Amino acid sequence: DKLEKQKGKVMSFNFNEVFEILFDYCKQEFELSHAGSSGSSKREQLESVWRQLGYKPPELEDLIELPDHYQDMWRIFLDLNSTRSNNGFSPLRISYTEISNYCKLLQINLTPIEIEAITIMDRIVLEVNSKQEKQNSK
Repeated sequence: DKLEKQKGKVMSFNFNEVFEILFDYCKQEFELSHAGSSGSSKREQLESVWRQLGYKPPELEDLIELPDHYQDMWRIFLDLNSTRSNNGFSPLRISYTEISNYCKLLQINLTPIEIEAITIMDRIVLEVNSKQEKQNSK
């Protein structure tokens, strides 16, 4: 934990707690966006059920909404994710070089904590992709 002094008190900073909503949202969105064997995403399939049967499936009931203060981080991650390389077998992780080049190109500065959040979301996406590929290969 990183420690911060504020008004004479030492407060603990828990990285995972601060970004927990962002990480949970990331996992939710990539799980829902994955296309199954039908070619449509899980979200599209659930929304189709909703339209056809007239009730909202439980999987769509309790979706995490991303707070406004995470919108910029989410947009940056989606930008980086959309340019992700692939080695022919699977997607590659987003490198620090790619993050650095992105920041230089757009003339933005990310803090080390924001860069760490991006790398964690990257791992989440790679884990979701790997899990879904294994399910598709069965």
